[in-house]
Amino acid sequence: MESSHPTRLMDWVFEPFSEGSKANVLHLGKPLPETVNTFTNYRCKIHVADAYSKLPFLLTNSNSQNSSSEFFREALEIPSAARFNLCLFWDFLNFLDENLINYFASFLEPHLEKNCRAHAFSVHNVKSIPSQHLYGIANLKTISSRPREKYIEAPIPPTLKMLQENFHCFKIDKSIMLADNRIEISMFKK
Repeated sequence: MESSHPTRLMDWVFEPFSEGSKANVLHLGKPLPETVNTFTNYRCKIHVADAYSKLPFLLTNSNSQNSSSEFFREALEIPSAARFNLCLFWDFLNFLDENLINYFASFLEPHLEKNCRAHAFSVHNVKSIPSQHLYGIANLKTISSRPREKYIEAPIPPTLKMLQENFHCFKIDKSIMLADNRIEISMFKK
């Protein structure tokens, strides 16, 4: 069932691109049609990485930073010269443990421009279960969601505090508690 909820953070995330600046976007997960439609209003290049489909492998084979970095390199297929100034993580970080978040940040950091902004969801506490949804941008005031086709097993999801401590390439700018115990987050590169 499709649903939507208001967002007060997407405006800030997209603010640098309203003047016609080019956005180089990292989008984790399959983009929903409404997201693609939203991006037609901007000058942008979008790198789509469906890392969710490869998460089960990562979660069972992530015993070192080298193997995790190799996973991120293969799963995200980011060209070595790629630099992003906008990242849409959605709820991807909720499926990583603290070590994997740290490894992901180390992998991602060389691909981030100094003015990069990002959007993500976090959970309120470790007892929360990560949402099993795909997310999209209906417009800069509304986020849409649909149930995921396939359930993804997750470790204990990181809280906002854990993200602040381990996702070292970004600083959390704003966070808003949502009705379903998720936290919507906007970030900028440190």
